[in-house]
Amino acid sequence: MQSTKQASVAATIGRGVVAGVAGTVVMTAFQKFVEMPVTGREDSYAPATLPSEFCRSIRAAMRVANG
Repeated sequence: MQSTKQASVAATIGRGVVAGVAGTVVMTAFQKFVEMPVTGREDSYAPATLPSEFCRSIRAAMRVANG
């Protein structure tokens, strides 16, 4: 019974991951090939730069804290 339940949980998680990836692909393709050409909006790099800026801020704060 336990292994069946674990397999069911794993399958559910797997389906969720696949659905999330598929949704992301569809939304990205729509933005890139439909919304951006219609509105004339250029590519945005903010989602890529935010994590690097955050890490840079954390490193700077750690240097200050450690002297």
